[in-house]
Amino acid sequence: MGWTVSALSAVVFGSSVVALAVGFAALRQRPDPMAWPLAALMFAAAAWALPHGVALGYATVEQVTFWHQLRYPGTVLAPVAYLVVALRYAGYERWLSRRSYALLSIVPAITVTAVWTNPSHGLFWESLSIATVGGATVLVPEFGPLYWISLGYLYSITVLGLVVYAIAIARSGSVYRKQAVLLFVAAFVPLATNVAMNFGMGPEPTVDLTTTALAVSGLVFALALFYFDLLSLRPVARDRLVEALEDGVVVVGPDGEVRDFNPVAGRIFDGITVGQPADELLSSNVVSDGGELVVENGGEERRFRPRSTPLTDGRDREIGRIVYLQDVTDVTEHEQRISVLNRILRHNVRNELNVVLGHLELLERRSTGGSVEHVETAIESSRRVVEFSEKARHVEQTLQGRDSAVEASATDVVDRVVSDARGRYPHADIAVELPERADPDDRVSVVDLELFELAVAELIENAVEHHDCSSPRVTVRVEPDGELISIRIADDGPGIPEPERKILSSRAETDLVHGSGLGLWLVQWTASLSAGELSIGDNEPRGTVVTLSLPVADGDASADCGQSRTN
Repeated sequence: MGWTVSALSAVVFGSSVVALAVGFAALRQRPDPMAWPLAALMFAAAAWALPHGVALGYATVEQVTFWHQLRYPGTVLAPVAYLVVALRYAGYERWLSRRSYALLSIVPAITVTAVWTNPSHGLFWESLSIATVGGATVLVPEFGPLYWISLGYLYSITVLGLVVYAIAIARSGSVYRKQAVLLFVAAFVPLATNVAMNFGMGPEPTVDLTTTALAVSGLVFALALFYFDLLSLRPVARDRLVEALEDGVVVVGPDGEVRDFNPVAGRIFDGITVGQPADELLSSNVVSDGGELVVENGGEERRFRPRSTPLTDGRDREIGRIVYLQDVTDVTEHEQRISVLNRILRHNVRNELNVVLGHLELLERRSTGGSVEHVETAIESSRRVVEFSEKARHVEQTLQGRDSAVEASATDVVDRVVSDARGRYPHADIAVELPERADPDDRVSVVDLELFELAVAELIENAVEHHDCSSPRVTVRVEPDGELISIRIADDGPGIPEPERKILSSRAETDLVHGSGLGLWLVQWTASLSAGELSIGDNEPRGTVVTLSLPVADGDASADCGQSRTN
């Protein structure tokens, strides 16, 4: 007899069509890490269902057995794919490696080999016969030991996948728990169907409808993939990351309601619940970065600095936003105390030293003999302290008001600074090497013009005042350097000590490790705030080369005509 169609074979073929459709749809979601495991699961289900459906239409033992042998690659690979899907969903990708895949495939490979070589050993099927059920022909085997070993292994890894889903259910928040339960059920149904078939449960124990259950499972995964985007979420991985954060995290849905939050956010907003309107908790300045959110909890006022980012699904559709709340209460208070102390200290030091300078200058005019030298030294030291205070004041104003950069001509700045330096240090030989004045690319983008000039002046001053010869030689060179313009100050002095160079890479100074002044710090801040670079090297045969590199102006910064200054 030839092949005949039946209702059961139509159901099984329909299952294979559904599985193939879901498999190809999953592949379209690449490079999503869930795409390949889900596609492999569905293709394995189809490879199981198609030969099974064909076998149901034949009437001889040989024909039915042949098509059952063809279905086994899909049969043994489907549970493996189920486990991989579960592990990736729950965030255990670290368990998946080439070695893991090889180990998982050992028993399936042995099973397929045993099925095709069974006539020579009889360890998989001891005997085979057929029966007719509902117009379809089903195989009725007497199973051998290898069958039960293979079945036990496949059941074990399927149960392991269910355990992984159970862990996801236990550890997920309320939103993700519903998803994990759905996927758990989708994985459980095929297992329960196969157990019923193998152990004679139900009215038709010899009819294997596992592939139909797999098709139902595939539809559930398709629903998750195309409508709820469940497969782009990793609940256990999310818990390990988000709930361990010290910042508060609130997930807001497209409807403006709270969809999830971590324990820190639960402590920040006492009584926060899923489904609560986010506007009841978050003020409007939380929608964008910046600003502060003040929350009073338990009689204590805390300040949080918010940051909001859009939340998108696997197809880049915006499905909400995530709000991060960083507790800056202690930092804000600390910054406030430091700011007040610095302002008062500098203000008082400057005022008191101006009084001291006035009296010292008066004393200088009245002094005679050797006492004049001591008065002059005291006056010079006091003036340096006042200069330090003025520089610190300017740096603070620049840091507080750096909303945008300005453009400045590097050649013009160097010209002005060198001209002033030659007047202050007539004993020094200060040479200048500038590019052609017609070069339109000599303009740089800097955080502040006066800070730029102070930085160049500090480098020249440092080279002259720390020189160990009576006639210091300093060369200032301006030259293009790719997307930067470099101002190189080279001297032939003793060089900058190594501790002074290393301190610039430290986060803070200490009593034991500190610089000798504000100069190098000022240059370093000028470079960093202007998105530039600062480097210190050795000159030949002696001395130091300090290079301040600043980005070439792109026209977006506000132009400077050589007149603007920060007061």
